[in-house]
Amino acid sequence: MAILQKIACRCYSNFMMPSRMSEYAQLLERFRQHGFESLTFRGFAERNQLGLIDAGKKYLLLRHDIDTDAATSRAMWRIERDRGIIATRFFRLGTIDMTLMQQIEQAGGEAGYHYEELATFAKQHCLHDPCQVRMRMPEIREQFRANVLRLRADTGLELSTAAAHGDFANRRLGIANTEILADRMFRTIVGIRLEAYDEVIENRLSGRHCDRPYPQWWAPQGPDLSAAGNASVVLVLVHPRHWRVNIWCNVKEDLRRLWDGFRFAWGRRWCSRLA
Repeated sequence: MAILQKIACRCYSNFMMPSRMSEYAQLLERFRQHGFESLTFRGFAERNQLGLIDAGKKYLLLRHDIDTDAATSRAMWRIERDRGIIATRFFRLGTIDMTLMQQIEQAGGEAGYHYEELATFAKQHCLHDPCQVRMRMPEIREQFRANVLRLRADTGLELSTAAAHGDFANRRLGIANTEILADRMFRTIVGIRLEAYDEVIENRLSGRHCDRPYPQWWAPQGPDLSAAGNASVVLVLVHPRHWRVNIWCNVKEDLRRLWDGFRFAWGRRWCSRLA
């Protein structure tokens, strides 16, 4: 029964869920009404470094992980722009929207890189042992460097902030994509000044909320508690997929996940046959 329930919830989220965009607008209004100032990750880190974070003020760090559906992210950006709220958006290679990224930066927001080279490399080479992955870290970092340089050239943006994407391969290996940027010298070489999970962000948070698929919606709880409470620095992480249905994007992403999982489960021998 639990499996059937999960399938039913997934089908609802993928194909039948009504748009939640008005709910999103109301959420932003509540933060604004309670006196929160929105900052990008880059802006917050810079203020923190200069000692300019006011203990008497309240700050909203609004983060978008664009795992899928850049079109819905654009619609959410318009809602934010109309309310004078800025956010940081992290784009995967498969969701890059150069025009949107440039518009976000021009409007005072931030476009960053949602990276996943470690998981991608492990799947491509069918690496099931964490030690094998770590031995290939120079190659993985080279892929990251090449991708970042290409994105900067294509977009004309700084792209100095990054956030690790979470993939099923990371969970099976027990290695997060953040290990790519664990080397500070490598960060300096590639010009990444901030990773979304750095202590400069994590240690200052007094509230954290991440949207979830139907029927949970939020984890660990809804952001209204922080908006109306005494939290001073609140992180709200959202994903376009949980706010508006895009059937084609959802089907495409789910099929990709199934195929990746199938290849990864069959191991090195299967991957070599497909190569």
